Amino acid sequence: MSLPLTTGKRPGISFISEGFSAPGCRFSFIWQGYDSILAAPLVLDLVRLAELAKRRGEGGVMTHLASFFKAPVGVEKHALPDQFHMLADYAETLRRERSRFAK
Repeated sequence: MSLPLTTGKRPGISFISEGFSAPGCRFSFIWQGYDSILAAPLVLDLVRLAELAKRRGEGGVMTHLASFFKAPVGVEKHALPDQFHMLADYAETLRRERSRFAK
């Protein structure tokens, strides 16, 4: 079974700042992009992080990558800020290990 190609543009809304210029005003803009172009950098990041985990001998579910998925496996926290902190904590662990071995 093959899935149909989705080549449509997807809209996005970016809120830059609330209280822009005057109280109660907000600066925002709407943009559109193709799914494949928007997803490409995410896929590259996932590949790089998975390859790093493989080199480190890690295996199993990579819960620190939860923020990349709509319904991540093995994660209890589904709020994006919580998931981002999981990735940041993983990166901090890598940074500490690297600096320990660099000495």
